[in-house]
Amino acid sequence: MSTPYLFTVVDLTTPNLIRKAYLTHVKMSSMLYVMKSRVHDARLKLELPQNRLAELCGVSRQTIHAIEVGKYQPTVTLALKLAKHLNTEVEKLFVLEKED
Repeated sequence: MSTPYLFTVVDLTTPNLIRKAYLTHVKMSSMLYVMKSRVHDARLKLELPQNRLAELCGVSRQTIHAIEVGKYQPTVTLALKLAKHLNTEVEKLFVLEKED
């Protein structure tokens, strides 16, 4: 039995990897979980535009958008940068929730 993993790293700058499916669901102990991003809410609370947050984190605006809509799960490094610039903790930006 393989060990479940919580996320994969997908490099959006590499064309061959863009075509791969994004992992958004995780099966753990016969329960299905989905990782939810709260980046959008945190960013709006600070009235911070996507392009400015992207600039602060060293990524493109498209990457921020992809994270906010759940199409891309950030690396640990990027998640930490997002938390820093959004004045919060990683655990508050990304949560695992049981899927209905």
